Amino acid sequence: MSTKQNKCSVCKVMSGKKLVWYLSNRDIENGLDSRLDMQGYTIIAL
Repeated sequence: MSTKQNKCSVCKVMSGKKLVWYLSNRDIENGLDSRLDMQGYTIIAL
C-alpha cells in the first residue's frame, strides 16, 4: 500500500471521490483489496 503511484501500482483505492492509496500486486495477493472493498472503499484498476 502506497500513498504515491509507482511502477508496482496496479489499483487505486478511493473513498468517495478522494484518492486514499495505491495497491500493488502483493497487496492484491494478500487479499487487501477484498478487505478494503468490504469496508466500503472503491477499488479501481489502473
